[in-house]
Amino acid sequence: MSRPVPILTRLYVWSIVFEPLLFFSLFSQSVTGIGGSVSRLLQFMVVAWMLAILALAIGPKAARIRFVHLASPLYRNYRIYFVLAIIAGVLGAASGAFSVDAAYDTTGASMVSRFLNSGAVRPLFEYLIAAYYFIYFAILPQFFLSSRASLDYFFRAFRTMFIACLVIGAVDLAAASVGIAFLPRVFFEFGRTYVGARFHGLAGEPRDAFVYVFFALALLHLRAFHRSERLNRWWGMTVVTAAALTQSASGIVGLMIFVGLYAAHTLPVIGPKRVLQLAVVLVVVSVVTYETVVNSQRLMPVGCSSWCA
Repeated sequence: MSRPVPILTRLYVWSIVFEPLLFFSLFSQSVTGIGGSVSRLLQFMVVAWMLAILALAIGPKAARIRFVHLASPLYRNYRIYFVLAIIAGVLGAASGAFSVDAAYDTTGASMVSRFLNSGAVRPLFEYLIAAYYFIYFAILPQFFLSSRASLDYFFRAFRTMFIACLVIGAVDLAAASVGIAFLPRVFFEFGRTYVGARFHGLAGEPRDAFVYVFFALALLHLRAFHRSERLNRWWGMTVVTAAALTQSASGIVGLMIFVGLYAAHTLPVIGPKRVLQLAVVLVVVSVVTYETVVNSQRLMPVGCSSWCA
C-alpha cells in the first residue's frame, strides 16, 4: 500500500497546477506591485511552510533536510542564461532603455506598486523573479514529486483542471456566440473585460489559452508515458480544436515556427515511414491553420486588413 501524499506536497502540486490558469488572478499588480492569484497564494503557503520547517529543525531532523545545490551541473545552462541576462541588463541600463518615461502605467497604483514597477527597481526585481521561478518550478519538483504517489496526484490534479478548463471554456464560447458575456479574462475583471466568441477557458486571454492547451497535451503525453499507456488520440483532436477556436494570431505564428523547427530538426534523423507521418501532420496543420484564418472575422475581417495583401 502506497504512502499518502503529504499535505505540503498537495499544496505544492495545486500551486503549480493553478499557475498557468490566469483566470484565477485575484488582483492586479497595481495593488502590491505583484499580481495576486490563487497560485501565488498557495506558493506563499508552501514557501512559508518550508521556512518554518527549516527554522524548527533541530538534531536528527536538521540532518535529513535536503538543500538545493545551484552549482550542480544540472543547472549549468540556466547559470549561463542568467549571466547573459545580467549582461543584457547592464547594456540596457547603459543605453537608457530603463529610463523611458511611459514604461509603466502608474494610474491608480499604490505606493508599493509604483516603487516596484519603477524604471529603477523593476529591472532588478525581474532578476529576483527569474531566479525564484526557476527554483520553484524547475528545482523543487525533484523534492516534492519524487514518488509515484506524488506524481500520480499531480497528473490527476492537472488532468482534472484541464478538463474543467475545456468544459467551462466551451460553455463560455457557446454563451458568447449568442451575445451572453459569461467568463471574463481574469477573476478581478468580472463585469468589465470579456473576449467575445473566442475560446479561452480558465487560461486567461485566448492567446494564453492557445499555449496552455498545447502545454496540457504535452503533460498528458508525459502522464501516458508515466503510466505505460498510449495517449488517446481524441486528446490531440480536442486540443487542436480548442486552439483553433482561440483565434489567436500570435499562437498561429508560434505554431508555424514550431512546426518548421521541428521538421528541420527531425527530418535528417528519421526513416521514410516517419517522414510520411510528419508530412501528413504538416498538411493537416497547414489546412487547419488556413481554415482557421480565412473563417475568422478577427484574423481575416471583411474587407481584409493591410497585412492580408
